[in-house]
Amino acid sequence: MKIFLHQFKALIILLFATALTASWHSASAQIVDIGTGTASNTNQGLPTPYQNYYWGSKQQFLILKSELTALGITSGRNLNSIGFNVTALNSTPPGGYLETYIRIKHVTYNAMPSVWETGLTQVFYAATYTPTLGWNIHNFSTPFTWDGASNIVVEVCNNAAAWTSTSNASVFFTTTSFASALLYNTDASGVCGSPATVTSTFDRTNMRLNFTLPGPGNNPSLYPPIANFAYDKGIDTVWINSPYAFVNTSTGDSANYWRVTPSTGATNCINDVPGYGCYNQVGNTRNFRYMFTDTGSYLVTLITRNRTGKDSLSKWVYVGYPTKKPRANFFMDKQVIGVSEQIPAYDLSENGPTNWQWTVSPYCRGCATDPNAYPNDFLSSPNVQLPLLRARDAGKFDVCLKVWNSVGADSICKKDYVEIIGGLSMCASAADTIGTKQDGYVYDNGGPNQPYFPNIMGNCYYTIDPCASSVTAYLERFKLRNQDTIIFRNGGPTGAILRKLGGGNIPENLKTITASSGRLYMQWQLGAPQNASVGDSGIVIRWTSTPATYGAPNAYFTSLDTAYSGQKITYFNASIGQGNLSYNWDVNGDGIYNDFNSPNGASFTFTTVAPLLKDVCVRVSNCKGTSVYCKRIIVLPVQTRPIADFMSPRPAGFTTDTFRLIDISKNGPNRWTWTITPKNVVYVNGTDSSSQRPIFMLTVPGKYAVKLKAQNGLGVDSIEKFFFIDVLAYNSPNTDLPIASASDVGITRVVFDNVDTTTALKTPTYTALYNLKRAVLYRGVQYKLEVMRPTAITPMERKAWIDLNFDADFIDAGETILSESNGLNPKTEAFFKLPDNIAPGRVTRLRVGVSDGGTSLTPDMARSGCFEDYGVEVGLDDVVPTIALKGEAVHRVQRNTIYFDPGVTAMDNREGDISARYEWSNNIDMTQVGVYKARYWVKDLYGNVSDTIERTIQVELNQVGPKVTLVGADTIRLEAKRDSYVELGATAVDNVNNDITSRIRKIGYVDTAYIGTYYVNYSVSDEFGFTGEKTRVVIVQKTSKPRLTLQNQNLTYVKHQIYTPYTLGAGLKKDDDYFGPDQLTLTATGAVDVSTPGSYFVQYTICDPIGNCSNPFLVQVEVQDTVAPVVNLLGANPLLVDVYNSNFADPGVNSSDNYYSSNSLIRITQKNVNVNKLGNYNITYIVRDGSGNETRIVRDVQVVDRVAPSIEILGGNPFDQTRFKDYEEPGIRINDNYDSEDALKAKLIVTSNLATRPDGVTLWADLDGWRYVRYQVSDNSGNVSAVAERVVRVVTVTGVDEVLSNGNLVVYPNPSNGKFTIGLNETMQGKTAVVIYNVLGAKVYADEFTQTTNAYDINAQDLKAGIYLIQVTNNGNQYTQRITIK
Repeated sequence: MKIFLHQFKALIILLFATALTASWHSASAQIVDIGTGTASNTNQGLPTPYQNYYWGSKQQFLILKSELTALGITSGRNLNSIGFNVTALNSTPPGGYLETYIRIKHVTYNAMPSVWETGLTQVFYAATYTPTLGWNIHNFSTPFTWDGASNIVVEVCNNAAAWTSTSNASVFFTTTSFASALLYNTDASGVCGSPATVTSTFDRTNMRLNFTLPGPGNNPSLYPPIANFAYDKGIDTVWINSPYAFVNTSTGDSANYWRVTPSTGATNCINDVPGYGCYNQVGNTRNFRYMFTDTGSYLVTLITRNRTGKDSLSKWVYVGYPTKKPRANFFMDKQVIGVSEQIPAYDLSENGPTNWQWTVSPYCRGCATDPNAYPNDFLSSPNVQLPLLRARDAGKFDVCLKVWNSVGADSICKKDYVEIIGGLSMCASAADTIGTKQDGYVYDNGGPNQPYFPNIMGNCYYTIDPCASSVTAYLERFKLRNQDTIIFRNGGPTGAILRKLGGGNIPENLKTITASSGRLYMQWQLGAPQNASVGDSGIVIRWTSTPATYGAPNAYFTSLDTAYSGQKITYFNASIGQGNLSYNWDVNGDGIYNDFNSPNGASFTFTTVAPLLKDVCVRVSNCKGTSVYCKRIIVLPVQTRPIADFMSPRPAGFTTDTFRLIDISKNGPNRWTWTITPKNVVYVNGTDSSSQRPIFMLTVPGKYAVKLKAQNGLGVDSIEKFFFIDVLAYNSPNTDLPIASASDVGITRVVFDNVDTTTALKTPTYTALYNLKRAVLYRGVQYKLEVMRPTAITPMERKAWIDLNFDADFIDAGETILSESNGLNPKTEAFFKLPDNIAPGRVTRLRVGVSDGGTSLTPDMARSGCFEDYGVEVGLDDVVPTIALKGEAVHRVQRNTIYFDPGVTAMDNREGDISARYEWSNNIDMTQVGVYKARYWVKDLYGNVSDTIERTIQVELNQVGPKVTLVGADTIRLEAKRDSYVELGATAVDNVNNDITSRIRKIGYVDTAYIGTYYVNYSVSDEFGFTGEKTRVVIVQKTSKPRLTLQNQNLTYVKHQIYTPYTLGAGLKKDDDYFGPDQLTLTATGAVDVSTPGSYFVQYTICDPIGNCSNPFLVQVEVQDTVAPVVNLLGANPLLVDVYNSNFADPGVNSSDNYYSSNSLIRITQKNVNVNKLGNYNITYIVRDGSGNETRIVRDVQVVDRVAPSIEILGGNPFDQTRFKDYEEPGIRINDNYDSEDALKAKLIVTSNLATRPDGVTLWADLDGWRYVRYQVSDNSGNVSAVAERVVRVVTVTGVDEVLSNGNLVVYPNPSNGKFTIGLNETMQGKTAVVIYNVLGAKVYADEFTQTTNAYDINAQDLKAGIYLIQVTNNGNQYTQRITIK
């Protein structure tokens, strides 16, 4: 009896069901954050719900339906509270902030209009409110139910008669892609009405919303409880001394009491639940485990109650002794755990174990080398049924369980059953902690088994950096206080926010977080109060990672090669690499990299002092390694006047661009004077005409001359370059009409490279962003451009252009990079590249334009739309590509063969993989033995040439073995038990191409009857002894799917008997081309109610052991009565019926049915009996129930003749026979009910004591006296007649008077005692008179009868002995005979 397996199944399944029931209220709560931005308002600015700089403020925030549904919020949930995250209090006014109102309303628009929303429902009010740092939660007085279809407007309003502080509290806000907020503040009262002034913004305060399901599920105590508990009803016996689980499945319960009768226990009186009195209480936990210490039947009772009522339920269980030794088994629901975790172990052993011993092997992996290591163990003891495994030693471990009962013992070990991973505490020391292993666990400062402690942790950080391409975190437990938050970032403290979570009850889809950078940064932010001694359950987070596929970085920078004393030199970092890069500089040549450190590769500038040769080095590191690049700088003293010279990285541009002049004068000038003609110049960025590197704008198109005067303490020099800068002017595009107010045509966001701009939908006709939003783009790199709007209701033309030839227009070939007509898409994207020959250092423009759908849209004009311009700088790349050999650096090749060069791999910092563009040269002569060189290099689109690398090629003689070539494919796949392997063979040639196929030896075989991988090897040796070989791989596989069909092909459904268990797969035939039916696994979806007739559908899938599964097979199961009635014959079988008895009695049958009543059964009798003819016949009885089930039973009927024939003696009896004469038979008559007399005459048997003549046949009277002749006959059915006897009196005749007057009357026996029978040769009919006379002639006896017969019995025993004369009269005939009475 599988008691403990059943117990555990019941425990797990029903606890799960209980958890589902309980989750009405606990799991229905859902806390979500709206907005993840980390920007915050100033102490005088908005948005903030805690405004006190002005007398009052009014703010409305729009939350979209799409935002709520993306976070798993569904229709009908109640919004119970709202929270705002305060990042800085700035100052706290006396007596608190202004009175605060919060109101909410459903709306349909997707962007805030420029008017206030009215008619909102108030859900919160506070006369004054003082915020604290962190999340401030405002619980609603009345929940707001979200309809699931609308957007939501949240209004926060502050009112006062005067201000009481000079600062607003700062809160986090997010910049959305749509108009999401309306703002207003003023030094006036009554602002919570509808002020005329309104400011629209895309900045919306971050909010934390708390949703729950509505209804009584949130307060089950509003209704009386319903008591219920479960145990495995399939177990008819619970084992003595073996703990057993009862699982409480009650609803609405707040207190529970268990009792077992008979049992002893603590006496408990439930006085507040009338009717229960006192009883021996054995448990008051919700679920109940109990060990029965004696056999017998027990009544288990659960009493459950809440504040509105009570309920109870009782069930019987039987406790007995085990009859088998235990069968050990166990289960742990978590098999990858972290160090310090404690997880339950569940005993699944069968047959009632009473003792347990748990062990972990090996005992301790780290104890031999680490004195601080501790072994894994079980709590509270390894000898309890359900212990906790305490993880303290990392690695993979076997888990074993040994169990006993009174019959015997059993054990089981599961190899590598648990894997324990090292775990670290985030916030244990309130400092940044780093996890560098490929996988692991992270906990809060309370560890995995305690809550976290806010008062000793503070805001803290944790970085998972395992040298990986990606890191994935799994939130196995996440339960914080509502005011606490953990921010997950991709990369580091400033990386993109992946998720921002707080509170608890996180939806499953948010519990997995992947950092694509290979580095996950977690930031814990505590809300108020931060000095709380205990938080909530905290976190258990497991991480895994994908090992990094990148290599070590490549360090590089650019700078001047020669400088002068006192001159500032800038080192431009150009290192490339992936992962978490760190940069360290050594600029003083001491070999110590501590002069300048940068986490992001920033360039830097410093001043030199001459004279010296200066080695400047940068060291770049990631988890894969370190790279160092050094450059020697010559620093010269100033010894003569300058030689003036200059350059510009961008000698052409537009009136809206900024230009830069760079002094490259020699001999160390220290003063500069710039003259630009014509003088349409505006200096910017703090520079002027005396700066060494001035930055400026030229406001009028044209060609400009530049003159530089450079001087030092030894003199002055000047240089002028005419037509040095060419300046063009872009036009400003325009529209015929403004965008209609009801239209959603416009631009809200543009994204390309590092540009990500959000603007209002209906921007001005033209927005010039080229100086504010600029990207540096490079040749050979593909870029994506995205142009967005929040909705797509109005069809829209959408285009983008880029001026690629710097001619201030967008009409040249290839300059249109995005085009969409009549689009109904919120976002359109396109990909583009800069031409390979575009001049670096130049700045051009990218223009985006939109217009009403179906109207004209050019770079200069839209019918009704708007334009935005962005800056694009063509980047200058002076970083050389890297190049490396593919394959070996030394190749040994055979003379007179073709050399196939494996090539190189080449990477560029901008273009990526440019291996296909490598160039090479070589001096290889394959006809001559020798050593040759091949040289390789590669050039990027900027003309930067990589280092030249070499490969050595050794051309040799007879160093190459023969070549074997397979005929057919190298790998062949065959279907097991279906395909045949056909040997295709191979060919072989030696190193001078002679055919040596005949020398091939083949080893290996293929058996297609069995799945597996087979290898057929072909090897050959040439005349020099060199060998070659080739192996063919033959994979015998099974790809066919198992099949399911109905066993009864004549039906389209499966019949199932009502009230009988339904076995999965019943009525199905499992078939497979390879595996037997017992090896196939059947799974099913659907249920069959065997207690209710009807049609049910079960979808089956059958899979073989290697994962091939059938297509889903839908089976219709008809639950009905399929059992035919039970029919029993009554009476004899076979039944004997006398011939001619047409009224014979049919005993019939009795019948019953498993489902239908006997009276409702249909009974049919089919008789096939001819009573007029002997023979074997049958009667068929048909009984049919209401479901058409039919039983036929047959009774054999034999029509028989059971009546013996009779013999009628004719003539006299006694019969007087004259002595010495032959006996002359007077005749007999044979009578039978079925056979004819003629048929029976042949069967007549005659016996006599008369003498027989010599012929042996003829009888004669040889002596006087009484003789007899006896007759007997049997009919064809074997019935034998009675013996008929004729009495023969043999007399010697002496006179005529001795002869009777009539020989037709027979009297026998004669003599007699007075009882005798008279008979006539013919039948007596009508009235017959019998008279007896004595010898005196007196009448002494008389009788009459009217029977139709041949014989009649006479009783004349009253007559005295003597001789009498009997006279019989019938139908006028008279017969006389003498009789003697003794």
